[in-house]
Amino acid sequence: MANDWRDLPEKLKEKDLLIPIAIVIVVVASFVFLGPTITGYMSYKDQLDSCKNDLKTCQTNVQDLNVDIESLKSDLNFNKEVIVGQNNTINQLEIEIQNKTDEYNKSHSILLESYVNLANNSASNICCKMWFDNNHINSWNIDVDKISCAVDGEGDYELFCNFPN
Repeated sequence: MANDWRDLPEKLKEKDLLIPIAIVIVVVASFVFLGPTITGYMSYKDQLDSCKNDLKTCQTNVQDLNVDIESLKSDLNFNKEVIVGQNNTINQLEIEIQNKTDEYNKSHSILLESYVNLANNSASNICCKMWFDNNHINSWNIDVDKISCAVDGEGDYELFCNFPN
């Protein structure tokens, strides 16, 4: 039987089995060597398809974000215009307030001066008339809404009466 094993290549040549066996060996070797490559390629292709889908999703998201950015820019520009308008209104109101304040201060000053003059004249008239009854009256005070004549210089203002001789 040892001879049978060694004679196998000659027997294969004789029977024309060499070509089919070679084909089987090539096919088996192809599966052995190419199988992992094909499996790897299929896995790679699946991952590539997944990446393509992810890329499409990302592109869609970027487009949506670009639309959102444009909308936000539009809103920002609108809000800037509103703020500029409000600032202009505030500036106008500040000018009006300053003008009204100046007008009020001027009126207040005039009224205060008129009040002081009226109070001085009234106090002088009242105390000079009272002087005829009590000639020791020589000064007067104004306390909020009351005029009081004083003797011996206890008042804040000295009394000057102009009497004709």
